[in-house]
Amino acid sequence: MNEVKWMRLGDNLKTIRTKKKIRQKDLACAVGVHASLICKIETGASQCSLRTLRKIADTLKVKIDTLTKETENETC
Repeated sequence: MNEVKWMRLGDNLKTIRTKKKIRQKDLACAVGVHASLICKIETGASQCSLRTLRKIADTLKVKIDTLTKETENETC
């Protein structure tokens, strides 16, 4: 995934997680990673494996596409 998509992932992850009122720590625990990784993904400082991305999507009850999609305000 290119850098723009990873940033989009981080933004979407944070938006979805906060709307569902899930703390980084709780998401990390459910996914089986450290809370600092969730923080780094959200800020674009780190990427994650497809396996971790799948676990995050499953935990949040969304499709991976939802985490990586463009927002309505983005343009090409």
